[in-house]
Amino acid sequence: IYSVCSKFHSIYKHSTMASIRVTRHVEGDIETKANEKVVHFQRHATGWHNVHGEPDKKEYLREDLEDATLSDGGLTECAVVPEGSAGRAQLLLVSPMRRTLQTATLSFPHLMHDIPWLALESLREVTGMHPCDRRLPIPEHVETHSHVDFSLVADVHDPMYQKYTDMGTREPDCDVMVRCREFLAYLQTRPESEVVVCTHSAYLKVLFNDIFADQPEEDRNCEIRSYILTFPEAE
Repeated sequence: IYSVCSKFHSIYKHSTMASIRVTRHVEGDIETKANEKVVHFQRHATGWHNVHGEPDKKEYLREDLEDATLSDGGLTECAVVPEGSAGRAQLLLVSPMRRTLQTATLSFPHLMHDIPWLALESLREVTGMHPCDRRLPIPEHVETHSHVDFSLVADVHDPMYQKYTDMGTREPDCDVMVRCREFLAYLQTRPESEVVVCTHSAYLKVLFNDIFADQPEEDRNCEIRSYILTFPEAE
């Protein structure tokens, strides 16, 4: 894994995604330029895997926490998210995991059926070893979250979890970085200038540490942080 990661880092240094500039967005900022997007990144609310696993890491191995749902506390966190946290979002992108789907749905009910909601596999949590990070089959999510478009998720069943579990490892950062780049490349193609992205803590750490090289302070469950992403201008 190390040699593959090292090769990836070498390639990445010369990629256009490495040129993305990230600045904090505050309410009242001027209109974005054609190559900029305002992105409201939300970490999912507290899940039962957080409740049990953070005090005792062995609890992350529990099968009954598969594709973990929100805890009672997590449901409360979503209920108090200010409506204005989504700004003037024209698109919502979400990880196809139960806790992120629940978080986005409960945090932004006013956006349901008003703007496109798209699930992206590239936004899912770091996976492998922990059943809480094993995705349920897509038809189960479609049944409970019919307002979300899952057409961009290629595999009905989780294609990633068992791969890393069989290797006896969690998904390495270099593989997560590939997914981060896929997400950013897709985001760049979208016409919307303001977007909500609901994803996971470990994923966000890789995105900000290794892609943006601008990791902020530790995030909290259900927290929303807003940034302006400036993409390289087309040559």
